[in-house]
Amino acid sequence: MVECLESYCLNLELKFLLVSVESGGELDIVVTSNKEVKVAAVRDAFQEVFGLAVVVGEAGQSNIAPQPVGYAAGLKGAQERIDSLRRTGAIHEKQTAVSVENFIAELLPDK
Repeated sequence: MVECLESYCLNLELKFLLVSVESGGELDIVVTSNKEVKVAAVRDAFQEVFGLAVVVGEAGQSNIAPQPVGYAAGLKGAQERIDSLRRTGAIHEKQTAVSVENFIAELLPDK
């Protein structure tokens, strides 16, 4: 498993996606949720930017609070959802996955 840090991971994934699209391939994306509002938003974005994109939802599990507080908690929840789908075999290791996680931003973390 490759560990990524925020924008670096995103940049690597986007570089891979651009190569796929430029070679005439169709994108196959899994969203780590079966909530249509999240799946539809990701589908619309990928189809608008890349054209050919098949986007499906698959519920992933997370061990964070139902309403995470702080960027780190949101990022952890998103990564846990991807990891759970890979661990259970619902998606393969190389599958491009998008995890959308809501969280409350801490403006003053010490209060």
